[in-house]
Amino acid sequence: MILLTGASGPTGSVVLKHFVQAGLQVRAFVHRAESAAKVRAAGAAEAFIGDIEQRNDVTAAMQGVQQVYHACPRFSEREVQIVEWMIDAARANPKFRQFIYHSVLHAQNDAMPHHRDKRIAEWRLFDSGLPYTILQPTQYFQVSTRDWKGIVASGEFATPFGADQKLSLVNVEDIAAAATIMATQPGWTGGCFELMSGDSYTRHEMAALMTEALRKSAGWPAGRGVHAVVEDVAHWRDHQRKTGAFSETQIARAEQMFVQYSAHGLSGGNGRVLGMILGRAPSRYADFIARMAVERPQG
Repeated sequence: MILLTGASGPTGSVVLKHFVQAGLQVRAFVHRAESAAKVRAAGAAEAFIGDIEQRNDVTAAMQGVQQVYHACPRFSEREVQIVEWMIDAARANPKFRQFIYHSVLHAQNDAMPHHRDKRIAEWRLFDSGLPYTILQPTQYFQVSTRDWKGIVASGEFATPFGADQKLSLVNVEDIAAAATIMATQPGWTGGCFELMSGDSYTRHEMAALMTEALRKSAGWPAGRGVHAVVEDVAHWRDHQRKTGAFSETQIARAEQMFVQYSAHGLSGGNGRVLGMILGRAPSRYADFIARMAVERPQG
């Protein structure tokens, strides 16, 4: 049995799909009853409903599992604490054999608090005595198309950070495929693996690829295109408060990331590590955007 945290989220739901396809028995950690129904329908053997930021729930979820794939909620201020609780629970289980930790590219970058916390959590795993495997993915392809309908309708690719700095990119499907290999094949423990496709683009360049794909597949005229724009941070903040998606601390941490991205982006790395793991070339961003344009030409 493998415990998968955040199993109904944008990372966990894709990882769950790949784990189930590989025949793994998955205990899916979710926060709500409706999410439990969702993960069961997706093939999870068990659904554990709890709060990842409560030690008792974490300890209970860890009972009897041989592995864990842990991806913390975005921008959580309790990232290190949660990993420490999971380490304690794993140490108490003599059958535990692997802690797969979903970290981040450039965890050394203390300018972003959530990167710093992941670096510290990695350190806790190094010192834990447990068999660990650390994945360090960069930004997902899918983040750029989260509002694909709005992009197609308005021609604006908007984010609350600048468009001039490069972002390295990776397909979350490739991350899930790599995670499945780690969970099903021996010999990966003790490693830290940077995961990226090898593609690195500014948002202006990403918008140009969207334009090219939509002109080809959706029949956009030469005068119509997608343009990268910078969303007002205050507008983004107000939206998060209205939806309740993030706490005030998470909002502040996200805004520190926006400052870093505007100044420096998130570049670096190449696709060779991910290609080695997968045994094939990683997915390419241009191909991903071309498929989006074909499958959803109207958004």
